Amino acid sequence: MDGRAGGNSELSSRAMDGDDEPGPERADARPWMAEITTKAAGRQPSGSTDREPTPSGFVILSPLRFSRDLAMLLFRPGRLALICASISLAATTASCAPPMPEPGSPQAQPPAKTEAAPPTAAVKQETPDAAELRARLTKAMPDLVLDSVHPAAIPGLYEVRRGSMFGYVSADGKYLISGDLVNLETGEELTENSRRQLRLDALAQHGSESIEFFPPKGQLQNVVTVFTDVDCGYCRKLHSEIASYNDLGIGIRYMFYPRSGPGSESFKQAESVWCSMDRKGALTKAKQGVHLPAAPEGCKTPVLAEYTLGGELGLRGTPMMVLPNGEVVNGYVPADRLAQRLAEISLPAAAKSAP
Repeated sequence: MDGRAGGNSELSSRAMDGDDEPGPERADARPWMAEITTKAAGRQPSGSTDREPTPSGFVILSPLRFSRDLAMLLFRPGRLALICASISLAATTASCAPPMPEPGSPQAQPPAKTEAAPPTAAVKQETPDAAELRARLTKAMPDLVLDSVHPAAIPGLYEVRRGSMFGYVSADGKYLISGDLVNLETGEELTENSRRQLRLDALAQHGSESIEFFPPKGQLQNVVTVFTDVDCGYCRKLHSEIASYNDLGIGIRYMFYPRSGPGSESFKQAESVWCSMDRKGALTKAKQGVHLPAAPEGCKTPVLAEYTLGGELGLRGTPMMVLPNGEVVNGYVPADRLAQRLAEISLPAAAKSAP
């Protein structure tokens, strides 16, 4: 399990995947870095690198899963410059989050909130400088399609994104850095924050179509989006404990990710759930092993769109939870521990809003 992808390493390490098979790898998770290297220099980056200092307070952090891709390179043939290598701080900063509070402590209780709405997409306009850099990169590498280019926290550096993969490019378009950016003074994981916002934006753009199991009106404190599969053992365990989550003010918003893919029996059962008059009841039956009748011909469902969205978000298995701040937790987590984590991520927001 990838603790980094889960946002909070302690919670992710205790989440259980059980007998779930991993989902497909992101098609653009790593190859685009190698693609740039190949086209710019005619070869793959070497394993040995030199280091270049960055402004005080920041470090270019390279997670272990990207250790083979790390490169900073010139976007001109024959002028490859490899600079930043893997840094041993990766494992340390991946667990920078505060320890989980003991059950029963004040910090473990989720603060009161209003009724939650679906995530809202953040509008981030591209600056003229970023647009100029994009044009320069496109001219140098016509086949390189970037989804976004925005100024990074380090002056003269721009964050670039393709799919769910992030990197950093110098303002002159010569150097590319593969890895995560962390503010060592505050502990803020800047690249991870971008990933979280990307997830929230993707969920917001998907719309409000979902099957929801919420506590009674007025008791909802947090909404967690859960990608699920009717045949997944730990998805079934989570669903069997839905009342425990609701009792702690946690609403579960389901999206389908049939691991066997389109056309499979799991996929068809998910469509049957959506085409049922009582979707919540049908989902509960399916998770209890009841085989539902086939969906009526012509019944339109969001199952394929949700399955595709899960792949775009880098889903590797089910259940996968997306917390209100965009953090991902892979696997099953008991209600009490999930409530603790939700309390943790709510505390910084409450502190910022305090007078």
